[in-house]
This record gives sequence, C-alpha cells and structure tokens, in this order.
Amino acid sequence: MMLQGIDSPKTITKMDMLISICKRVGVNIIGASYEKILEAIKIYQEFLLSAYHHNLPYKQIESVLFTNILQRPNMIIDSDVLDIKWASVYLPFIDYAVTDKSFCNLLQASGLADRYGTKVYSFNTLNDLLNELEYAA
Repeated sequence: MMLQGIDSPKTITKMDMLISICKRVGVNIIGASYEKILEAIKIYQEFLLSAYHHNLPYKQIESVLFTNILQRPNMIIDSDVLDIKWASVYLPFIDYAVTDKSFCNLLQASGLADRYGTKVYSFNTLNDLLNELEYAA
C-alpha cells in the first residue's frame, strides 16, 4: 500500500485510526493487502452496526453522563470528558470508585452508580470508603 501525503496531521490521524481498526479485527496493517484492509474495515463497521455493539453499556452510560453534564451551568472541561470516558468503560465492572465531588454527585444523581451497583465516593468521603472496606474485610 502506497502512503502519500502523510505530512498532514489529518492524514496521520486517519492512519492511526486505520491501524487501530485493523488491530481490533486481527489484521496487521504492515504488509496487508488493500483488499485485506478493506475487509477489516467492513468487519469493524458490521460490528458497530450490530446488536452486540448497541447492547454494550458504554454508549448508554456516556450518553446519560453527557446529557446530565450539558445541563449544568458551567462549561465542560477536559477532565469532565475524561471522567465520562472512564466511567463509561469501567462503571459496570467495578464495586467502588473515587472521584471528585462534582463527578461523584453526577454519577449518583444520574442513577448510574445504583444501576451498576457501584459505590461512588468523593475525595471528601474517603473515610466512609475506608470504613466500608474495613467492615467488608
């Protein structure tokens, strides 16, 4: 495969995405034929459109959190986006989470912490977490 115009940041970003997609479906982009790369993209697209992808909790959690955070009067900052990303990935699989007070309140107010059985603590309530962990042990 011939790589032309790789000097632009957009091209590099697109190449990174292409490499990531190919890895996800088990195709090593180095030395892969054009047809093999197109097949990898097709497989990935089919997964994104499948019921399997739509049943993952990630998108639902992300949507609820972004909807709630957009209703706040203050601006969204980079750390909000990062908090939403980690919560979308890990919330269904963890028992405890510690975050800042604002995001802790958001997880509790949105009902997501209860829905996934995750106990969420802020840095101000770390003693409550330590007491619970001591009691659980």
